Amino acid sequence: MEDQDLNMEKYKVKRALRTALCAMAVAFLGLSACREDQDCTSQYTRDIKVAFFEIDVPSDPAAENDTVPLQVRFDSVYVKELPDTAYHKGDNLVTSLEIPVHEGYDKLTYVFVNKSVKYELEVGYKGESSFISEFCGLEFVFRDLEVLRTGFRFADVREPVLQVGTEMNIRVVDGRLDPEN
Repeated sequence: MEDQDLNMEKYKVKRALRTALCAMAVAFLGLSACREDQDCTSQYTRDIKVAFFEIDVPSDPAAENDTVPLQVRFDSVYVKELPDTAYHKGDNLVTSLEIPVHEGYDKLTYVFVNKSVKYELEVGYKGESSFISEFCGLEFVFRDLEVLRTGFRFADVREPVLQVGTEMNIRVVDGRLDPEN
């Protein structure tokens, strides 16, 4: 009878262990499934999209001027506060450029070099961290973008929050940048 009781106890312990292991496996799989399904893709970006335009002078003198996209060529683009960082080099024509902001600053001056002429664009912005989840961690959101000073003829903010998919954050209007000039 003692052997039977001992076997019965062993059976109960094994059954309890199996049940506990199964429960832990289910819990682990459930948690990992949540993590796999967790979308950590941010809707925000660290890049300012600067688009270039020129004034389109209409043939009708009574009509108002409008802007049209302008293809420009820059020898280089860099941040004045970080002169060793070049963001654009090359001979290709572009109608817009994406230039990054930096977390450690609340304003930066970007220098656009075109045929040895330097155009500065000083921008201000606010960066703040936002908690997504324990799995994803933090993301940085840059907002309140503003043009503080510019060497271009005209520059204005079209979208003050740096978001993925934005067509343009800053519009620059300056016909002097035309590569044909």
